Amino acid sequence: MSVVWEVDDRGDWWVSLLGEGYDSLEQDAFDGDEEFGQPLISWVADATQEMVMAMEGLVWPVCILHDLGLHANIEHLNAIWTCSASGGHVVGPVGKLA
Repeated sequence: MSVVWEVDDRGDWWVSLLGEGYDSLEQDAFDGDEEFGQPLISWVADATQEMVMAMEGLVWPVCILHDLGLHANIEHLNAIWTCSASGGHVVGPVGKLA
């Protein structure tokens, strides 16, 4: 399964899965954000998660401790996956889950 993110002619960001465009983000959404990369990574992870759920009917990714869907967030300027069970906990960095 291949996830692609790209910028269109207007400068808006798009994420697509299996050739189907799904979510977009206006180019100025991160204007003034000095740590542009990590919020964008978090947004791509969130959009990818939404696509997998919509297109495949799967909850992804899942916390291996609680069997619940994870949520993309930013913590200490890093894109991370979190689980809301047991008061919430960090599962790992986006792009590095085992």
